[in-house]
Amino acid sequence: NWFLYLSTLRWFQMRIEMIFVIFFIIVTFVSIVTTDNGQEKVGIILTLAMNIMGTLQWAVNTSIDVDSLMRSVSRVFKFIDLPTEESNPLPAPKNKELSHAVIIENMHVKEENIWPSGGQMKVKNLTAKYVDGGLAVLENISFVLHLLKR
Repeated sequence: NWFLYLSTLRWFQMRIEMIFVIFFIIVTFVSIVTTDNGQEKVGIILTLAMNIMGTLQWAVNTSIDVDSLMRSVSRVFKFIDLPTEESNPLPAPKNKELSHAVIIENMHVKEENIWPSGGQMKVKNLTAKYVDGGLAVLENISFVLHLLKR
């Protein structure tokens, strides 16, 4: 979730800023106490402390970004490794009668950009279920597919 990622990043950046303020205050007091009459030394020390903390903030933000992106990649690999659902063909009827379940295979689907140049298909009272005895997901649907329409 992008919102959770941004919220966590902002929370972490706020904590880093608090640590920076505490570190900066400590460095300021220590440098003032330990250097006698050396304002230029205090200035250099404070500048270096600010540079160090800026680099630390950049490193933390970059590591959070990398972690987020790598997590996305690992999710993609998990989806790739999921087993595919196999289609189970319906068993042939024992009494040689046509089943009320119809499977239509179109050999031209595998070829690119081939569509019939003529014809029409009419479907009347189509009812579809995922499993025998289950609830109908489509019930009594009728439609007509005309020439050159997808």
